[in-house]
Amino acid sequence: MIPKKILNFLKKNKIFFELISHKKVYTAFDKAKTLKISPQKIGKIVFLKAKNKIFAFVLSASQKLDLKKVKKILKEKEIQIASERVIQNKVKGLKLGAIPPFEEILKIPVFFEKTLLKLKEIILPAGDWKSSLKLKREELKKIIKKERIGDFFQKK
Repeated sequence: MIPKKILNFLKKNKIFFELISHKKVYTAFDKAKTLKISPQKIGKIVFLKAKNKIFAFVLSASQKLDLKKVKKILKEKEIQIASERVIQNKVKGLKLGAIPPFEEILKIPVFFEKTLLKLKEIILPAGDWKSSLKLKREELKKIIKKERIGDFFQKK
């Protein structure tokens, strides 16, 4: 079941979405397999820590984060993947692996990989392991701050 604070956020911001129910999954890649769709269309969130600050980076389940690019974006010399404990302390009331990338809810900067904006629609976590949100590109754009769109995935 989607947490109330997520539903309230979507309603308040007039974000139209389709709710997708599926079997319990803990990773974006497993979600793609379960829904039988390309991992490219599934958004995943990577939480990073730099000094005492937490940041969220959203990219496709098929992409890997390029930490060198992220260091440049954040203007930080050292960054690391945030531990589960750090994430849970910062983002209360949401399940790890199901945290949606909504800056207003998370209260931390959320960066989006620019290639996500080329997709007609994207599947995002809904705050629950058995539910996801399908958003059209126009709806996704409503929640993204333009200054937080960037190129930060590893090219092969």
